[in-house]
Order: sequence, then structure tokens, then C-alpha cells
Amino acid sequence: MRPWEPRLLLVVLYLYLLGSSLYFAFFGLMVWRLTPIQARMVLFIQPQASASAFFSLAAAFLIPLRPRCKHDVSKSFGTARPWPPERKASVLHTLALLGQTYLAYTTAAVTPHSTVAGAYAAVVVLSCLLTPYYLVHDRLGLVDALDSATTLLIAVIFPTLFVLVPTATVIYGPQRDTGSTGNQYAWYAEFVASWRLLAVTSVPKLVAMIAPSTRSHVRGVYLLIGFNIGWGLCVLSLSLYAIGHSSTCPAHCSVEARPWFSSTCACVYARLDCRTMVPSLGADEERHLTVDRLGPSLIVLHTLHCSLPRGLQAETLASFEDLFAYAIEYSNMTSWEIPVSAYPSSLALAYIRYSQLTTLPAALASPPPHLVGIFLDSAPIVNVPIAVWANWTQLSSLWLCNISLQVLPESIAALQSLQFLVLSSNNVSRLPHALRTMPLLQKLYVDANPITEFPETLLTANPTLDLALDQTQIATIPDTPAVRAALPKGRVHLRSTPFCMHEQGNHLAAMLLPGMCEAVCAPFCADVRRGNRFCDAPCNVAACAFDNGDCAY
Repeated sequence: MRPWEPRLLLVVLYLYLLGSSLYFAFFGLMVWRLTPIQARMVLFIQPQASASAFFSLAAAFLIPLRPRCKHDVSKSFGTARPWPPERKASVLHTLALLGQTYLAYTTAAVTPHSTVAGAYAAVVVLSCLLTPYYLVHDRLGLVDALDSATTLLIAVIFPTLFVLVPTATVIYGPQRDTGSTGNQYAWYAEFVASWRLLAVTSVPKLVAMIAPSTRSHVRGVYLLIGFNIGWGLCVLSLSLYAIGHSSTCPAHCSVEARPWFSSTCACVYARLDCRTMVPSLGADEERHLTVDRLGPSLIVLHTLHCSLPRGLQAETLASFEDLFAYAIEYSNMTSWEIPVSAYPSSLALAYIRYSQLTTLPAALASPPPHLVGIFLDSAPIVNVPIAVWANWTQLSSLWLCNISLQVLPESIAALQSLQFLVLSSNNVSRLPHALRTMPLLQKLYVDANPITEFPETLLTANPTLDLALDQTQIATIPDTPAVRAALPKGRVHLRSTPFCMHEQGNHLAAMLLPGMCEAVCAPFCADVRRGNRFCDAPCNVAACAFDNGDCAY
């Protein structure tokens, strides 16, 4: 070992330890801040307990950095035979290589981004091919440094860049910053896959520290060289085949993963548009939505313009054990008697938009605990029975848009986990006082309802509430501290209301952000619905820039 090699190894080790500590601290902070609903969506059962474990790991990675007192090794371990340095390095290198390969393999199995999977595999292959060079030139210390650097990349830097930072940007950033995908459903698929990848790369590292060696002679060097070259070529072949082989997924698979040991379809997001992919509405539409065609890894199931008069069959949903969300849009569904047992335990979100439903499907009227979001839009349902509200206590998101809803009962107070409540385009004339008692409520959209009274007490109880009151009948706003604090921050939306039509000389109207009192671009198209990555039919007109591009996909 040359004189500079121990210093290089120490630098790499310190970077590895510091990087790992920061990674676990950042990850622990994110997990700690998850709401109960977000934790359920990303499969963290006890977020605080998990975060505490990550904080402990962050501290543990700092322990080797503290100064150590010198002591007599011979007295402490008088009878112990020290491991030969070359054997120790070989074992640790093999363990590191196996751990890195496992992470690369798991990444390829779950991520829909082939470039990310390729980056993981490339680092492993590069490590395998560089190791023989260092062994031939008696650079055992450089092998240690290479293992530490590779582990740092695969187990810390890549998860941070590819998962932690993008996820944190979406969760804690602006609402509409949902990534680069064309619609919300595709982003859901990538979001869930990323968190599954994050969970895999956040298990305690298979290699904690790699100690520098002090002996230059390597026994069995040819065996280790052959192992590295063979292993690297194997990883390279598997990765290139997975990324390069022709897709076996059908055309309606929009996002897929590329596992190493499988040539069958591993669809992550299926989007079946029956206008273009099914010859006629009388055809068997569900035969395109089977595990045999899409694979077992489906996260989001999305249908558009499919008839489905009785909804999807129970077997269709139950067969996808990893399903996170389903969306049925523009269907002729009049009823759906699917049992709750048909919902896989992974299902968290249910979307039924633009249907002919007259009553709530049984599985939505009494949903299982793992279903945390219900989105019903544009159906002649009219009435939601009082008993149903008591079955929705686990929901974090509830959308009941354009269903002719007339009454929002006081029993909504039972929905203590609710964060987003959207009641756009209904016949609700009064907001219940119970809304003031909901501690997690962040967004309340009641635009296009015949509401005449401004909910000042609601803003007083929840000053940070995002409140959409566009196209209501509100003519006056009380001049209170809560109202004056909310108006300049853009949290109250009042477009096309009598209040805004008579804004001249109104000092409260002058406090609104520019444009907040302008007329809406189309009836029933509130500003909050544009650019939300859901295609809203009332906004899909030229005056509204075709829903700000949401209907382009």
C-alpha cells in the first residue's frame, strides 16, 4: 500500500459515514412529518417509530468518527488470532458486492425509470471491473475505498437524488408540482414505486464500515479477480437485457418496470382508452385488464370511455395485489355491486368520474380501512345517506363534485382525518359548523354552490385553510382579522361572485391578490381545478386553455 492510499481510504470512509448519517436523518425527518394518511399510503405503519429508528441509524454512523483512545490490543484480545487482512478484505468486498447487486436488482424490479435502474447496475459493473485492476497492482486499500464509494453511491446518493428529493418536493412543495408525468394517475404510479424503492434502500446497510488493510500481498487474488469479472459481466448482461429487450406489454400499458429475471410484462400504470383500443363498446373490455396481460405489479388501473355498465368485476381488482389506485372515467356505469373483499389491501384511492351512478357503490359506501381517498365526480347520485358519513372516518380526501348534493350534515365532524374536501358544483347552500372542528383540513372547495354566507368562523378556526368560493352567491364579507389575514395570501377564491362584481371601492376586495376577482373562464370551472392534472370537462374549452393542458394526455 502506498503512503497516500490510507488517506484516500479515510476520506472515502468519512464521506460514506457522513453521507449515510445525513441520508438517514433526512429520511427520518420526512417519515416523521408524514400525516397518518400519507403514512398509510406509503406503507409506514408506525411513522414515528420508523423515524426514530432512522434517527438512531443516523447517530450510529457518526460514532466511528469520534476520536478513539489508544489501548493495548494484545491485552484486550490476548488469545484472539487476527484475521488476515486479505481475507478480511475479500469477505467484506464480497458482502458489499452482494448488497449492491441486491439493491440494483430490486431497483430494476420496481422503478418505472430505466435510466435509474441502469445507473444502479452501471455502478455495480464499474466496481466489478475496476477491482481486478487494483488487485493485480496490489492496491488492496483502493479496493476498500472503491467498495465504500460504490456503497455510498448506491445506498445513499442515488436514493437521495432519485427518490428523497423529488418526493419531498411534491409532498412539501406547491400543490401542482407533481413531477413531469402527463397526468396525476401516472404520477401516482411513479410516486408509489419510488417509495417502495426507498423502503428497500433504507434497510440497515449491508456494509457499515470497510476498514483499510495494511498488507499488500493478496492470497487467492486470481479467484477474487475471476469472481469480480464474472459477476460484473453477469450484472451487465442482465441489466442490458432488461432495458433493451422489446416490451411485451400491451399498448395501453403507459408505464412499466423492467425486472432482470423476467421477460413478461411488468406494467405499473395501465391506461385503457376504449375509444381507440376496443373495437366496440359491446366488446369484452375487461379482457384487456388481466394479470396475464399486464403482470402482477400494477399500481394504477385507469379506464376511459369504457362502457362498464356494472363496473369492474371483483376478480379484476382482486388479482392485482399491489394496486394503489383505480380510476374509471367517462363510463356508462349505473351501478356497481362490488364487495369490499374484492379490494386488495394495497388499494388507497378510488376514482369514479363522469358516470351514470345513481347510488354509491357498496364498496365506497362502506370502504375498508386502507381506502383513504374517494373521488366521485359528475354522477346523478343526489343523496349521501347519513349513515355513510360515519363509514368515512379514515378518509383523507373526499371529492363529491357535481352529484347534485344538497346537504352537508353536521355528522361530517366524524371525519377527523380529512385533509381535502371538494364539493364543487352541487346544491349545498349552507356549510355546517362541524367543519371548524376538523384539525387536519387543508383545502375546502365549495365553488359553484348556492352559498350566500361567507364562512368567517371557519377561517377563524383554521387560518391556513385554502377556501374556494368561486361562483357562489356571496355578496358581502365580514371585516375581521381572520379575513384580512387570509385575503392577501391568496387562500380565498371569490371569482364570479356578487362580491367581486361590486368590488369597486371595497377595501376588502382591494386586499385580494391581482386576478382573484376576475370572472371564471367558463361556468363550473373554478380556478383551482385548472392545472391540477385531472381533466375536468367544464374546463376543457379554449377559454380555459383546455384545462391548462390537463386534457392533453
